[in-house]
Amino acid sequence: MQYTGVAVATRTMLARLLAGAGAGAGTGTGYGSVLVNSAFLVANTLAGSVFGFLFWLVAARAYTPVQVGLGAAYVSAITFLTNAGEMGLGTALIRFAPAMGDRRASFINSALSAAGICTLVVTLAFALGTPLWLPDMAELGRPGAYLGLFTASTLAFGLVQLLDRVFIAFQMTHLMFARNALAGLIRLGVLLTVGRVFGAHGLVLAVGAGAALTFALSVLMFAPRVVPGYRIAPALDPADLRGKVGYTLGNHFATLLWSAPALVYPVVIVALLGAEANAHFYVSWMVANLLFIVPASVSTSAFARASNEVVADERAFWRVMRWTLAALLLPALLMTAAAPVVLGVFGGNYGSEGRWLFTMLVLSVFAYTVNTSVIAYHRIRQGVRAVVWLSGLITVLCMGLSMGLGAVYGLAGVGTGWLAGQMLGVGLSAFTLSSRVLALRFAGKLHR
Repeated sequence: MQYTGVAVATRTMLARLLAGAGAGAGTGTGYGSVLVNSAFLVANTLAGSVFGFLFWLVAARAYTPVQVGLGAAYVSAITFLTNAGEMGLGTALIRFAPAMGDRRASFINSALSAAGICTLVVTLAFALGTPLWLPDMAELGRPGAYLGLFTASTLAFGLVQLLDRVFIAFQMTHLMFARNALAGLIRLGVLLTVGRVFGAHGLVLAVGAGAALTFALSVLMFAPRVVPGYRIAPALDPADLRGKVGYTLGNHFATLLWSAPALVYPVVIVALLGAEANAHFYVSWMVANLLFIVPASVSTSAFARASNEVVADERAFWRVMRWTLAALLLPALLMTAAAPVVLGVFGGNYGSEGRWLFTMLVLSVFAYTVNTSVIAYHRIRQGVRAVVWLSGLITVLCMGLSMGLGAVYGLAGVGTGWLAGQMLGVGLSAFTLSSRVLALRFAGKLHR
């Protein structure tokens, strides 16, 4: 009886929270709305990370390390290719869709169509070229079921991720939370059943099934709630995209640069250290990602909030970011202390092989938060040049140091390189901010 009372109270509280968030999603004011939508973004990614934790836990225990490592490389390639094929249209949706009035539905369909075409092109180019540059993934380069599965899964994943940006743009992030939770359940179901028949490709099937089914749900039920009267249809209207190309492509390139390490590392590690080493890397990265999602979600929500304001509140923005740093301190310490236990859950030698790597990844979250916040700030100010070169330099530092040290010291070197790259990035971030302040002061003197 006591448990039942707690459950009823919990459901009531959650219902009020969801109702309040839904009602205020599109009409909230100030950074209180940022916090509400950040909460759903964090909850969304936390739920995804929990499902991801379960996904890789099941994979680590039900599949061989080689299958896990190769499957992780496939999944990372899918994510990278969808980011490449998106062409920055997710950022454009967040930035411009709320103000487009009766052109909203047309803009969304044009974005989906353009992203779908681009994703299909880059996916086929990557897959058909794998025999040349990634022999371990050469099965994708031969026409057949595996190529079809990889291509369809990448396309579905790319489209549903782009549709999530619509929910962010209109501050209806509770719908994105529901979609991702359902996708997580579907992925687990496939992994535990038919996925085992296909080995490493079973992980691709699980990702693709979760994306395809929840995309259908989103376009039929969720999207019409966000944009009344919305109906999905093939469309590629230049009028919807004209005038946004420069902003879109600049931010797209910056996003690719910023996300490249997390998405390219697994593929590179397969080539550098082998599929089994990549299994150990990916497990550590996936668990540490529970921390990385917090600054990423807060920055995304702040960017969406600023897009709905005439004048962004800079003090409130930086105050939220300081709170984010403070909130990460205790979880980071706890995760570092619990590393042997957390990684040991996956069985085998995941704990012993990945402990140093895991510690370096967790410690890097503070530098990562600073860099993510500064990049979001430049994005809000439409400082595309600063976003591009800052993202690019930090990525080059992280990738270069990780690969160089990784070739000598293995996974420990990969983790050390990532931490060092992020810490050096803090200095670069500070430089971009000080440069902007000096430029504004100089402009003010000229104006006077």
